[in-house]
Amino acid sequence: MYAGETMRKKVIEGEFAILWEDDNWWIVQDKVYSRFPVAKRSHTETFITIYIDFVEINGKYIPAYFYLPKNVIPLRIAMDHFNRVEETHKKRVRELELYRGFYEGESNENVPM
Repeated sequence: MYAGETMRKKVIEGEFAILWEDDNWWIVQDKVYSRFPVAKRSHTETFITIYIDFVEINGKYIPAYFYLPKNVIPLRIAMDHFNRVEETHKKRVRELELYRGFYEGESNENVPM
């Protein structure tokens, strides 16, 4: 069985993601999508089994939780995944700021890219 049956300990929390640790798993939680109920659970079919909980939004399945086995994935790689979730959402926020500026007739020269 995998995560959820033992006590989780927060390793790091960012603006858009949380990295948790329990006895056997690193758990990367996407704070944006984890607010929705889990619609399905799946796993990878590779030599390392990674479980993923998906939410359903507008008919699309979007990953909200990633369960990475601690016995084969070191903290460094779990942190890389955490950082990837953080950066993905930061990029989306920057893009939305461009759209907001466009619709509000503002210059985009002050939007960091």
